[in-house]
Amino acid sequence: MTPTFGFMTLLDAVPTKSFSQAKAELSELMNQVVREHRPTVIARRREAMVALSLDDLRSLLEAFHFEPRVVVGRKESVASLDDLGLVGSGHDLDSAIDDLLEELRDYALDFVRRYAFYMQTDRRAHAPWVLRFALTPPEDQRDLLVEEPADEVKAIR
Repeated sequence: MTPTFGFMTLLDAVPTKSFSQAKAELSELMNQVVREHRPTVIARRREAMVALSLDDLRSLLEAFHFEPRVVVGRKESVASLDDLGLVGSGHDLDSAIDDLLEELRDYALDFVRRYAFYMQTDRRAHAPWVLRFALTPPEDQRDLLVEEPADEVKAIR
């Protein structure tokens, strides 16, 4: 059963425009999506996409934290993102993080370039982390690997 608000379903609550209407009203559509923070479905025949502001998407993706596992040895340090299957190493922790950052950049670039391929594999679950990384300015990407873990969200009972 579809949840309703009065006579309106949740899907009806999200504005929808035809492709030709969106094209003709692009400036207005951009204002609604970006300034008013109103995601909009754009439909063409049997296809549909969602227009969402970049800032809103970045905000949604903040929940996907990178949690590197770090092993510091006397001669070598290793930093890994086990869920993504990526490993970086170096003579100390900073150089291991830098190496992991380069591995993540390479993986994200390949993932974005071959998005349709990866979305057909078990790696499609990596998409939120890859998108978060790819949409972060390069000068801030390292910070994603060393950010403090998010506080645990406590369920309301």
